[in-house]
Amino acid sequence: MLKCMIADDEKIIRETISSSIPWQALGLDLIGVCKNGLEALDVIIDENPDLCLIDIRMPGLSGLELIERAHAFNPEICFIILSGYGEFEYARKAMLYGVRHYLLKPSHPCQLIDVLSQTAEECRNNKKRRGVQYAPTHASSHFIEQCITYTRTHYQDPDLTLKWIAENQLFMNVDYVSKQFLRQTGERYSAFLNRIRIEQAVSLLQEHSYTIYEIAQRVGYGNNPQYFSQVFRKFTGLTPTAYLQQL
Repeated sequence: MLKCMIADDEKIIRETISSSIPWQALGLDLIGVCKNGLEALDVIIDENPDLCLIDIRMPGLSGLELIERAHAFNPEICFIILSGYGEFEYARKAMLYGVRHYLLKPSHPCQLIDVLSQTAEECRNNKKRRGVQYAPTHASSHFIEQCITYTRTHYQDPDLTLKWIAENQLFMNVDYVSKQFLRQTGERYSAFLNRIRIEQAVSLLQEHSYTIYEIAQRVGYGNNPQYFSQVFRKFTGLTPTAYLQQL
């Protein structure tokens, strides 16, 4: 069974499509029905569907923006675009990402079934040509290990962000990396980075060699000792000054 997703901001369109298509007969498993582009991106990242039926205009992310982000995550996803009159230019741009099917709304169920059947067959043929079912290289935990290692060696950089690591070290979609980091570690990246920084700050405080301002700079909080103190207290229950006093 191929995994399929619908994304359209019009409730009646979503309900009509989801209820009128014989999904199983087409060899399709409907795994998500989304009302905007951001919801659809979450489903794509979490479920890695084979085929997506999407509206070209949606809140959160437009159909074009969704296709662009999804393409960075998995270029093998097949898309069918639902478009209103006067929106063909958007559909034409989407074809630059390999989208070959678009339908004008409202579409008759028979027309939808025909296009879904064609697109599903294209997906299956693509899988056969590749020899194996597509599995993103980032399905393993290797890139998360890379992220952790890089963070542990560069936590002193006040400009360090997951977005920078994803784009410049991993060459991956930051939304996907963020979700997988949380899924595999049980911790959001921002919390992990702060924890690493506070652990290092505790070690430096125990040395009695640096001022709190200097420690804030050394562990990546730049010229913002107030924020450093707030984060330190959140993780330890004490301000840096109070922690020093109890040593």
